Amino acid sequence: MKFHKDMLLLYAVTDRKWTGRHTLYEQIEDALKGGATMIQLREKDLPESRLVAEAEKIKELCHSYHVPLIINDNVKAALLSGADGVHVGKEDMAVSDIRKIVPEDFIIGATAKTTEQAKKAEQGGADYLGVGAVFPSPTKQDAIRITRDQLKEICSAVSVPAVAIGGITRQNIEELAGGKMAGAAVVSGIFSAQDIQKETALLKKKIQEEFLGDQLDAVFEDIYPEAVKIGMVSSKELIQVIGEKLRFYQAKNVVVDPVMVASSGSSLMKNNGAEMMIKELFPLASLITPNIPEAEILSGCEIKNKQDMEAAAEKLSDLGAEAVLLKGGHSISDADDLLCVEGQKIWIRGRRIHNPNTHGTGCTLSSAIASNLAKGMEMEEAVRKAKEYISKALEAGLDLGKGSGPLDHAFYMANL
Repeated sequence: MKFHKDMLLLYAVTDRKWTGRHTLYEQIEDALKGGATMIQLREKDLPESRLVAEAEKIKELCHSYHVPLIINDNVKAALLSGADGVHVGKEDMAVSDIRKIVPEDFIIGATAKTTEQAKKAEQGGADYLGVGAVFPSPTKQDAIRITRDQLKEICSAVSVPAVAIGGITRQNIEELAGGKMAGAAVVSGIFSAQDIQKETALLKKKIQEEFLGDQLDAVFEDIYPEAVKIGMVSSKELIQVIGEKLRFYQAKNVVVDPVMVASSGSSLMKNNGAEMMIKELFPLASLITPNIPEAEILSGCEIKNKQDMEAAAEKLSDLGAEAVLLKGGHSISDADDLLCVEGQKIWIRGRRIHNPNTHGTGCTLSSAIASNLAKGMEMEEAVRKAKEYISKALEAGLDLGKGSGPLDHAFYMANL
């Protein structure tokens, strides 16, 4: 399994002493159901033959959730079991030596407590680092603690991603905000819980909220954006984080694409997310870009024709955004969009282009509008030029893979 830093978001490390009446396999499955993004099998006392046999079964379980399995310390057992990688400490086999004997996509993690150890592991070929202990750890009571500032320093010193580890729980994870790590490695905070699945889900949600704020800080404090496009946000908690940061940084040219329903018809927004989006994001928006199904949910109006679109757009205009673009692509007869801006109703004419590959059309349109606003265009011009771009991208007829593929974003390069 090819490594990606997103795998580190919630890194669950096993500890057999918490199994109780459940098997380790059952506990790991509960963690996976709760959203763990990587599993490390830590078994220091098992004979190697038993470790390999256990790892083989757990690997199949992890792969059924598209999650990698990492073996702690034992490179041989990781290779024999077909695990996705190994994590080693400073007393174990050197990362550079491991890299020489393992397959190309084999994942190697290394413990680092100093910037020197981090740099050495990176140079040796480590894919990620485990940095800690950041809190007192019930599993390693003699572990040397590092501060949040030391964590940040180590993470900033290398280009490979790092997870914080050591005593992390849902209650203290927010103390690591700004630490620049890619995720959290958790042992007892997951496996000692009465309900492992529920606790894993709650912990993952907490981490996502903390990390989203850090990511927005990093963007706004480095290169201040001339426009912001907001697409699918699945929960009200994440919406609140975004709203707080946009207000704090006084973001401009904010385009909100209120993605609420998948093309399959399933809901993409949980926990009263629509109400929170209206409250937190619409008043900050220069433009909102709902399609007809989304506009029906937000306005409470049934939309069957252009008169209905105008009535719904009027209601949407009262929700706080400076302008509304009600997209007509879901209508039966045409693909005309309605722009309501500064009290005007402006129809942006479009033609239906017969192309089955329309995946991401709405997201692309809102992104193109935001880009045009960032260039300094007025709203109507930004929308018209984005609409023209989308039409040409669809007309190019790109056909990639099975199912509904993407439109051709780079159609214009054919003429360069």
